[in-house]
Amino acid sequence: MIELGCGPGFYSSRLAQRYPEISVIGVDRSPSQLSWAREKRNALRLNNCQFQSDNVLELSHGDDSFDVLIASRLFTVLPNRRRAVAEMYRVLRPGGLAIHVLPTHTWRFWTTLTLIPAGFQYIFAGPGAIAAWPSAATKQSKSLWYKLKRFLGRHGEHGNMLSEHWLFHPIRWRRTFRRDGFEIIEERPVGIFHTGNMLLGKRLTIDRRKRLGQILGSACRLYVLRSVER
Repeated sequence: MIELGCGPGFYSSRLAQRYPEISVIGVDRSPSQLSWAREKRNALRLNNCQFQSDNVLELSHGDDSFDVLIASRLFTVLPNRRRAVAEMYRVLRPGGLAIHVLPTHTWRFWTTLTLIPAGFQYIFAGPGAIAAWPSAATKQSKSLWYKLKRFLGRHGEHGNMLSEHWLFHPIRWRRTFRRDGFEIIEERPVGIFHTGNMLLGKRLTIDRRKRLGQILGSACRLYVLRSVER
């Protein structure tokens, strides 16, 4: 199994821990993310999990190398989706599974709706509050221009804040997958409501987010795809 854009290795480590009989490889281009992923793996003492530096647009692995491929929100951040799809097909064995977790239009709607109060809170926060934000790692992140772009800009690499309501819609994802030659064999909501972290923080517990996900809609959907012979 390979995870593309594994980040800190959450999925790879959890899957390797739960299924010790499988071999998991997580790839990412960020040295810091890979470092965190390896720390997590070492802390869990996992022997069936590796993390490597690699480019998802030009993977170093050979053809037909993997039975399963997983990716979380990868298609929202890639400038060249078609190239990534070609690489997925290449490294997956015939009939292999590609599992994607992708944002929904409901996440975009509720996040857009909360932009105004969250934006005021973020833009006019004092120096102490600014330093606590995850994005406050550079001087640029403290500028008013950066904050405006952060809240009024798009989430992914395509479209804008408004067009993402369609770009993230399940209907659009299904059309994209089928056009790319994948067969959708399973689809379901993840069941978590992501919006509200900046306004409510830890007051929105996971249990509360699950309940909100049932009422207001899941922030992400899971798609299980099978590669089709071309």
